[in-house]
Amino acid sequence: MALFGMGYKKKIEELKQQLDEQNYEQAALVADTIPVKRLKSAYELNLVGKAYKCNGDFLQAREAFERSYEVRCSRPVLIDIMDCCLEVKDLESAEKYFDEYHKVAPEDKITQYKYRYRIEKKKGRERHLLIMILEELKALDYVEEYAYELAKQYHKAGMAEECMRECDDIIL
Repeated sequence: MALFGMGYKKKIEELKQQLDEQNYEQAALVADTIPVKRLKSAYELNLVGKAYKCNGDFLQAREAFERSYEVRCSRPVLIDIMDCCLEVKDLESAEKYFDEYHKVAPEDKITQYKYRYRIEKKKGRERHLLIMILEELKALDYVEEYAYELAKQYHKAGMAEECMRECDDIIL
């Protein structure tokens, strides 16, 4: 591990620079030299988490984000944690953090529907439930990525007319 005195501040700056330049592989290497267990700043923990997340190391990213959330509860960090849980298929933890997000941000229905859909899809839930979630999301806000998901679910369910209508909406 790198020294923790002033040297770690330089490492944090280097990490931030690598992330800004989208050099994610290098950012993860820099993050490896930072003694994460000794970090107390939510900002620094988020930088480390982002470096790992962008490099596909979701377990280490999750650990950094969870420590960040302990320091300072925030909705964006909960979203990062849920992303990591879903990537490693830890659906029980994803549910736990989804429930926490619902408590912290009960008014943010759009994010709630997006993550409810992602969790239920990973669980392999029935198509009609996935369609219902996507239709409710669409009623709140039109998000092209999820409109495409809705069209795919309609197609898989053999609902050709609804699929065509959704595809027309996407094109428009």
